[in-house]
Amino acid sequence: MQRKKNFTPTNKQNKYQNLDDDDEDQLNNIFNLFDIDGQGKIDPQQLLDILKQGEYSKKNPILVDIFQELIEKQQKLNNEAITVDIFKQAISQKLQEKNTKAGAEKIFQLFQPDNRNTISIETLKKIVDEIDENITQDELKDFIYNISQEGNSNYIHLDDFRNAMMKSNQ
Repeated sequence: MQRKKNFTPTNKQNKYQNLDDDDEDQLNNIFNLFDIDGQGKIDPQQLLDILKQGEYSKKNPILVDIFQELIEKQQKLNNEAITVDIFKQAISQKLQEKNTKAGAEKIFQLFQPDNRNTISIETLKKIVDEIDENITQDELKDFIYNISQEGNSNYIHLDDFRNAMMKSNQ
């Protein structure tokens, strides 16, 4: 199936409190990955089928959770299509959840594959590389050291992560 032109919303006013223009652009790009025909809508059932096929649930469970909540909501509305505004609103709501202790813990759980209540510097470096951030291992060590209550630079404990998340949202 050939993709049509990507959908870009024309209404540029920022109605999502915690999304800046760059965030909105990134979300538009993600939306366009699933908007196969370029009409500015995603069919909830089609999205569910894509999620079931791929490795999404292993690679990014929070995104899958957001999509599944969105799909359930749209199915309650008689399978109404997911528009870019509905999509961005759902992501915006999830980002607001990170302002809570439970939200910070949920995010932390994504990054600690071994369930040891720590995130290693190696894991953090992989994440940074995956999102194309140009941060050196030494810079990551400094970051970890600065948020660590124990003064280590090799891993982040859950409490340190939660405290850093809560401070960054004040």
